[in-house]
Amino acid sequence: MKKRMWHLDTFRGIAVFLVLGAHWVPKPGHGPFFVYQLQKVWKMSAWVAVDMFFVLSGFLVSGLLFNEYKKNGNVRLKRFFIRRAFKIYPVFYIFVLATVLVHYMLHLDGSLPFRWSAVLCETLFVQNYGAQLWWHTWSLGVEEHFYILLGLYVYWRARRSAANTDIFGAIRWIYAVVAVACILMRVQRIMALPYDPKIHSMPTHLRMDALMFGVWFSYYYYFHRQATLDVVHRYRYIIVVCGLALLSTSAIFPVHVPFMYSVGHTLVYLGFGGVLIYFVCELAECPKFLTAVVGPLAYIGTCSYPIYIWHASLLAWWLPKIGRFYGIGGYWQSFFIYVIGSVVWGIVVARLVEIPMLSIRDTLFPSLSTSLFGAKTK
Repeated sequence: MKKRMWHLDTFRGIAVFLVLGAHWVPKPGHGPFFVYQLQKVWKMSAWVAVDMFFVLSGFLVSGLLFNEYKKNGNVRLKRFFIRRAFKIYPVFYIFVLATVLVHYMLHLDGSLPFRWSAVLCETLFVQNYGAQLWWHTWSLGVEEHFYILLGLYVYWRARRSAANTDIFGAIRWIYAVVAVACILMRVQRIMALPYDPKIHSMPTHLRMDALMFGVWFSYYYYFHRQATLDVVHRYRYIIVVCGLALLSTSAIFPVHVPFMYSVGHTLVYLGFGGVLIYFVCELAECPKFLTAVVGPLAYIGTCSYPIYIWHASLLAWWLPKIGRFYGIGGYWQSFFIYVIGSVVWGIVVARLVEIPMLSIRDTLFPSLSTSLFGAKTK
């Protein structure tokens, strides 16, 4: 936990378990009725994990750029992209390569038909507009497009603006425009086309508002910190209650209801944003009574990216094989193998691939910014 933001890693850990729940299909008659209902609610509301990741990405990635500007008076765009590449590409491209090898060498088919056009789309991070190898990688396309646009904007503003001015103040209005535009575009899609996740939920231009909310909060936190802390402290209980109330809509309405895949996306990211704002501004240190729970969950959060990427392979490739080979056909046995196996496998990938690559990155291209509390960023 040293030199990391405990609350953000904890949120990542929670989001990972929500993702695992979203991709598991609960079956009636397996276990007590209330357990089945709990699983249904878990699955129904688990899609909010993507919005959680989006808000966190917007906050953290823009924070890297804002901190670098505050520290050095400029932004080195090439270095920023290289550092993001070391973080994102190795784990993902190995996953894509493994998918190709599994289809052609082991003949274990995933849930989506294999096409070389899908390999190309995945490789170029346009899978949220084109063909996909996997059902969950679309969010990487959204985030990759966001990294590029945000980096270019911050670099442009840093070069064109004089020092000692509020050069990123336009972010307030950019977020407002993006938020309204995304809602209107989602509503327009609802009126024009029947629901399809590929059309209504995956395109970057329909989901950029959650990322921009993270940037909006990051701007206030980095450039108007004391005023932000004062406001959050004054209205902290209202912020938390409203945030949880907005998040609760995901447990009431399923994602395929028009209200949820239009306005609902906005309610969810605002709800999580409120909770995030409270934790970042009010709880710099983890409360002692939460340490035993938060510690393991936050550690899992540090490995959230490889867990998110690789969990689908366990569900699609190996779980059916394990069940047939060892005679494991029970619902609950499969469920626990899936959850625990996904976490363990993601941690293994993190230690074999992600952590060594980040170590190489930090040696060759050290961070030029600092984290929220002054520690070097990861």
